[in-house]
Amino acid sequence: MSKTFVSDARPMTAPAPSGVMHPSQAMQMAPAFTQVAACLRSRSAASTVTTYVDLSGDKPVWSETPVSYTRAEAENHLTRMQAAAAPHMDLLTKAGVEAIQSSLKATEGKVPRTRMADLLESTRACNSWTNRSTGNVRAAEDRPAFVEALIKIPSELKAQARKAEADNDLTDILAVGEAWYCAGVKDGDDLRPFASKYDAQKKHLHLTYGPDAPEGKWWLHPTFEDMKKKDKMAWADANIPATAVFQQGEAFRAVPEAADFGDIDAMHHTKVRRLARENGAGDDVTTGKGAAAKSREYLRGLTQQKRIDHGESVTRAQVGTTVEELSPEMVTALLALVAQAQGASQ
Repeated sequence: MSKTFVSDARPMTAPAPSGVMHPSQAMQMAPAFTQVAACLRSRSAASTVTTYVDLSGDKPVWSETPVSYTRAEAENHLTRMQAAAAPHMDLLTKAGVEAIQSSLKATEGKVPRTRMADLLESTRACNSWTNRSTGNVRAAEDRPAFVEALIKIPSELKAQARKAEADNDLTDILAVGEAWYCAGVKDGDDLRPFASKYDAQKKHLHLTYGPDAPEGKWWLHPTFEDMKKKDKMAWADANIPATAVFQQGEAFRAVPEAADFGDIDAMHHTKVRRLARENGAGDDVTTGKGAAAKSREYLRGLTQQKRIDHGESVTRAQVGTTVEELSPEMVTALLALVAQAQGASQ
């Protein structure tokens, strides 16, 4: 005898009460998958399940209208998604993997649709979680482990693909010397490159305005929250100094703070000698006849060397270590930087 299984579960769209967070998406979908599991266990192949969860894509997603599947259709969709997710279980938490593996082990020998129904009902314990930016708390959950895997794994794989594409684009941009940088933002010892000026500007704005904006989101700061993107870009162009955001070809202009001594020629001779001494100059430079002139020359040389070191650090990781490793475009970009450094020293 056929039967229709129905779930009215919908995504939570109303704001959560103050201080709390909505349950995870997997928890919100759990009632729908309880009905899917019941349909899979039905003895009638003609049974159907109707929910607001769409199973036709690469992962379960909410549908604005009810969608219905026969028992066979639901099983086929879930089997397809399971096969796609199986090679990527390392993207899950240890507890999630263990819950899924435990269900599969316990159901060995059962028919596939019954095993799938049990999988849908596998859970993992999740402790309560506090968002450090807002202080809002998500309650502890007995989260459906397999449902979480079907949602999470395709999302993670897409994010990895987007990152790989962005990394490839950035490599091309670096090769022609058109990357952008935000002063002080590093990957290891080198400045972190950005693909566009606006990306670097956004990082600067986050560092400058983020801590004071809601949840640390700079675009919600009162200065920007009512601006459209083009207005934010115009504001950034007009207000962010060139020393804070600069292009790869301008790397030698971005002198590290430790070497920015200001107007060396206008400094009082005692300050010049003190700065030279603090930055490694010996007594032969900072004392005796001509000490002020020698100290000024020392600081100028130190500043220039810092420029060169800084410019090399910006490009070193991206352009390789030997000329043989470089493409013609990368050689051109490197030669342009070297020429700029030589011009600055003359």
